[in-house]
Amino acid sequence: MGTPDIRAFGASVQGSAHIKSGVVCQDAHKYLQLPNGWYLVLVADGVGSALHSDEGAQIAVVAAAQWMYSCTTNAHWDIAALEDIWLNAFRSAQLAVTNHAQARNLPEDAFDTTLTGFIYNGEQLVYGHSGDGGIVVLQKDGRYCLLTEAQKGDEANSTYVLRLGEQSWAFGHSCEPVAAAAAMTDGVLAAFCPSRYSVTDEPVNAKFATLFMHLQRSDGLREVATAKDFEQRMERGLEAYFHSDKVAAITDDKTLVVAINMQVASTNIGDAYYEGSSRDEAAIDKKIREGLYSEEAPEPKPEPEHLHLDVSSKPLGPNNSGRSLAQSQGCKQKPPAVLRYVAAAAAGALLAGTIAFAAIAFLGSMAEGERLALQNQVDQLQVDNAELEERSEALESEFDRERRRFECQIDSLETSLAAITDDSGTDSGTPGSEGLGNDTSDDEGESDANNGTEVVNPSDDRDSALESTAGAN
Repeated sequence: MGTPDIRAFGASVQGSAHIKSGVVCQDAHKYLQLPNGWYLVLVADGVGSALHSDEGAQIAVVAAAQWMYSCTTNAHWDIAALEDIWLNAFRSAQLAVTNHAQARNLPEDAFDTTLTGFIYNGEQLVYGHSGDGGIVVLQKDGRYCLLTEAQKGDEANSTYVLRLGEQSWAFGHSCEPVAAAAAMTDGVLAAFCPSRYSVTDEPVNAKFATLFMHLQRSDGLREVATAKDFEQRMERGLEAYFHSDKVAAITDDKTLVVAINMQVASTNIGDAYYEGSSRDEAAIDKKIREGLYSEEAPEPKPEPEHLHLDVSSKPLGPNNSGRSLAQSQGCKQKPPAVLRYVAAAAAGALLAGTIAFAAIAFLGSMAEGERLALQNQVDQLQVDNAELEERSEALESEFDRERRRFECQIDSLETSLAAITDDSGTDSGTPGSEGLGNDTSDDEGESDANNGTEVVNPSDDRDSALESTAGAN
């Protein structure tokens, strides 16, 4: 097969709700033609609740595009190999967002985004998908087919994001020849595939899709000279349409990228095909009522073959992609409603049990923490009490020493006072000592050097007594 003449165009337009609230457009897209003529298309929708999701969306599409470009430039069209390349491209995009979050020192979920893309060779495409966007193809037979399934959570406004990893990503390929392909975010997907058409065999709103994808109904597209002129003309028209009142009901950001093989003219099967019983509005309403209010569960549709993806194994064959691909047109089929409800109930019960266990563990850890804190306080008080007791004993010892010192001082003072009292009694004389003390003899006496009292010489008294005796005789 020679180099196909594929032309592409796309646009991301800020939604009216974001315009009113002053929020930037959180969508991003990228498309480019590879040297071998294939076209690479990527779209991403930043999650509204994530603070920097616009950055995450832009980083994801750029990282994935770089990986796909480097790995497919000289590659051959091998479906299994291309699906594995898409897997690694999504890994590269996830890693790029994670590294950016770490560089900003912010949580990774602040950059949450979806990511959807395909590579198209003019006849077939291989895709990767994560989130609530989608891929719609126009087959050569004129029928439109939705290749992907919107990955939404239990709540209406929740979706699976790139950050959730490989278990939530989907990869696949188209099975019928494709004349044109379009990737879009959820705002545009709601217009391409209205929810009321999901109960029919043709979920795509062909009248709306034809505005962008069917060459026979696009005036003058074949006369546009170059791919660049084609791109500019179509992007101007697309942006004007997204800003018009015709899609005013879509308040979310709007992103659409379309790739068309200019060498293929798909069959114009006409409006009658879509206006048959499958699109009879009364029949649709009846199916919706039956699905909502029927007491018996609807009969489940045949399930596509689901195979486990072993990344470490050798490349998988075209009929063994392992990535939930529908057998007929590449369109996925949802599990039966009963199984979905049972799975949701089981998941809810498991989540509730996990939350309860985590709460108990958390409360237990709080109680243990409080107990340890109180025990630390008690230990500290005991240490403080021991220190106070030691200080009290030291003060008592010091008090005893001071008391004994004062007692010794008092004893010493009492002894000194007694000595002073004794000395005072000696100075006043004793009975019978008056004569001795009144002796006025001119003889010199010896003075006591210690107390200053005069001492009588005994020899003088003896001489006086002898003289008295002689005179008497």
